[in-house]
Amino acid sequence: MLIVVLIHLIVINEINYNSGNDFDSGDWVELVNNSIYPADLTGWKFLDEDDSHIYSLPDSLVIQAGDYLVLCQDTSSFLSVFPTVNNYVGELGYGFSGGGELLRLMDSTDALVDYVEYDDSNPWPLNADGNGSSLELTNYELDNTIATSWAASVILNGTPGVTNSTYSVLKSESNALVPNVYALHQNYPNPFNPTTTIKYDIPKDTHILINIFDLKGRLVKTLIDEYQISGFKTIKWDATNKNGQQIAAGMYIYRIKAGNYSETKKMVLLK
Repeated sequence: MLIVVLIHLIVINEINYNSGNDFDSGDWVELVNNSIYPADLTGWKFLDEDDSHIYSLPDSLVIQAGDYLVLCQDTSSFLSVFPTVNNYVGELGYGFSGGGELLRLMDSTDALVDYVEYDDSNPWPLNADGNGSSLELTNYELDNTIATSWAASVILNGTPGVTNSTYSVLKSESNALVPNVYALHQNYPNPFNPTTTIKYDIPKDTHILINIFDLKGRLVKTLIDEYQISGFKTIKWDATNKNGQQIAAGMYIYRIKAGNYSETKKMVLLK
């Protein structure tokens, strides 16, 4: 089954991976519900890069529209620095790497909701690495997989549970939050089995065509062939062909065409 949705609904919005020695709140990550609907996170999971650490969110946990939720490594350490914050859960039971790491959020169907692979070197903000700042997403609609969407908090220790100190409103001709350029992002996970997610950005309303090909250039499946409005988009592929049959393991090519824009990338299916 194909699912096309707008991304940036539940967003990884702030990361504290190295507090420094003066005020150690432990590691924590903040989520924001960037939608107009409450989000029930029952059955959701927060994971690190290699699945060695998995935190299951509490049942019946709901983030209201526009609200925040902080996932804490250690609630005692967190509250010692942020005693007035009450929209948090813990204990994660694990911390984040000071040298960069992939963090993932999965829903109750094990579908990837959001992910960030931060680093502690340029172009990522350096002040977040033990210098008293957290990593803050500067706008919820930005692609949080790229370093330029992030900044070091200007408020000491970060801003868990409230609006980021570096938050800025995006501007566009229509006053909507839309990308500035066309982009096709690398699928995640890659390699994958059995499903993968492809993100793409379209700055204006246009006809979108996304196809999957094998290495001989033969069409495997058309994922999208329709007119779409501008925005940050994503689609999931379940490794089936145009007849709904599971395909063989190997390397495949996916291509987007939108007007004069065209881009291709490679991905690998494992069995």
